[in-house]
Amino acid sequence: MVKRLGAAACLLLAATAVRADELSEAVFLADLPEVLTASRLVQPLADAPSAITVIDRALIEASGFREIADLLRLVPGFYVGYVSGNQPIAANALIHDFTRHMQVLVDGRSIYLPTIGGVSWSALPLSIDDIERIEVTRGPNSASHGANAFTGVINILTRHPDDQEAHGTRLLAGTQGARVGTLRWVGGTRARHRVTLEYREDDGFARRHDHLRAPMLHYRGDLELSAHDGIALQLGYIGGDRGAGAEGNALEPPHRLDMRSHFQQLDWFRRLAEGGELRLKLYHNLTETREDIQPVPPFPRYDRDILAQRWHLELQHTLAPGDAWRAVWGAALRQDNVRSQLYFSTADKLRNHMHSLFGHVQARLAPDWLVNAGAMLEHHDIGGGSVSPRLSLHWQPLAHHGGRASLSSARRYPVQFEENALSLPWYRARGGLEPETIVARELGYVGAWPQAGVSVDARVFHWRLDDLIDRWGPRPWDIRNQYAATLRGFDMQLRWRPSSRHDWLVNYARADIETDNATYRRSSPEEQVGLLLTHRFADGWSAHLGAYYTAGFHPMGTGSRLPGMRRVDLKLARALRASDVRGDLALVLQNVTGEYLDFDNNNRHPRRAHVQLRLDF
Repeated sequence: MVKRLGAAACLLLAATAVRADELSEAVFLADLPEVLTASRLVQPLADAPSAITVIDRALIEASGFREIADLLRLVPGFYVGYVSGNQPIAANALIHDFTRHMQVLVDGRSIYLPTIGGVSWSALPLSIDDIERIEVTRGPNSASHGANAFTGVINILTRHPDDQEAHGTRLLAGTQGARVGTLRWVGGTRARHRVTLEYREDDGFARRHDHLRAPMLHYRGDLELSAHDGIALQLGYIGGDRGAGAEGNALEPPHRLDMRSHFQQLDWFRRLAEGGELRLKLYHNLTETREDIQPVPPFPRYDRDILAQRWHLELQHTLAPGDAWRAVWGAALRQDNVRSQLYFSTADKLRNHMHSLFGHVQARLAPDWLVNAGAMLEHHDIGGGSVSPRLSLHWQPLAHHGGRASLSSARRYPVQFEENALSLPWYRARGGLEPETIVARELGYVGAWPQAGVSVDARVFHWRLDDLIDRWGPRPWDIRNQYAATLRGFDMQLRWRPSSRHDWLVNYARADIETDNATYRRSSPEEQVGLLLTHRFADGWSAHLGAYYTAGFHPMGTGSRLPGMRRVDLKLARALRASDVRGDLALVLQNVTGEYLDFDNNNRHPRRAHVQLRLDF
């Protein structure tokens, strides 16, 4: 499969000759981006202490994806699947219904659920149109982002209102009942505001009761208080209902799940002398689902209502006294509240408090040598205290080429369900869990050939995971620290932008898990390949091809044994210009090679198509 995809890419590259006069833009196009997720310091990709993939606005638009989670198919080694039509998951190891090992941030705000873990992507009040870029750390990063940044961090960065000077609308209609309507307003002078209203619906998989109906509101306002101070305020809400349950399931027949999720976030910053900055972040998340389930008699009716709430306060101080070194340090306080009568056999809220102290230093030891060192100290009511350190050494003998060796340790703290589940006759957790641990070793290379428009990021890695948490014994199951695993692998991404008309992305990943537990051993695909090829014609037309391959594996939880997955997407778009209105009209064909199984044997991902009209005015 890899050879066939490579041959297809070579044919496409050979078929699109680049004019010599276009190469003048290659230097600009090949510049390595600056990132901030790895260390909390803004730094060139080559200086980052971890491997990072940046999904920029150009890739977001070229992909043709409707769902934010699908964008992670563009990251080496990431699997994206659908537990149901309204429940996507994304992870790079130990694939499960609840991707508890991955931290997900939106503008630095964690959306990790403290109840059962993982992320509810369908409860994210954010339009894909308002994303500026996504930075994905492809390995452990508890040193910068604490608990649950265990196998990686996904940081979604939204667009500043200054970058969206026009109002806009987007209309989408497609197969399987897909409908999206988006309206955006941008305004203000000293204070810049953006308000986005969106409604999404989808009928889900043909064999599942998994529809989605979701109205959404998002606001972002940025205000410069003075030459040195500014604030950013964000608010979001998403509601509606989702389909849940399944035909033939006596305990959980088809029913409606009502959801509401909202957040409030305030960021204040002050620019300091010599490039330093002081930043204060305060946010609040709340996600609530309500399910009234009527099983087949003689089973009684029951509710599966879940509330997850988080308050978080964080102070961060960045110092930049000179070119030789920079540093950042800070502290955070957090309180998580959860409630579920079904899962915890009480109507009371369960609380977990966290406090942490973090710091990172980047020092240029010599012109060719750079070091990054950082650590996070944190304490949780569940799991106690820990230290997560990281050290990386960079050798950069040439202007556009460098190597990296890094060593780090990370933690994943238990969520309330793992520590306190009391849901008879299924679970009786006895508590006292320790955090899961990972020790990661990595050798990486980042390089660029500006005259050719090529950039490459590759690495080999070795992860040792211990104290993995899983259910134990006969029902009612206890939950314990009981497994260990070793994960070895290689991944790389290559981006070639030889001109303003061409943009080609190639990803490859291979990983192997060694463990005594068969469930863990087969829980991740051994091999994954991704291609996204773009060609822009001179008359406003553009064509995009996405091709993705995932080797067979068996996801944990409710997942089924899956054969290898092959998927090809096509997008054809026409730019529109008329007076003060601009936009594009696009036709997107997904999975044109035929249906494949997606996470579960009942989820047959069919050929899909949609038409999208986007206008800015």
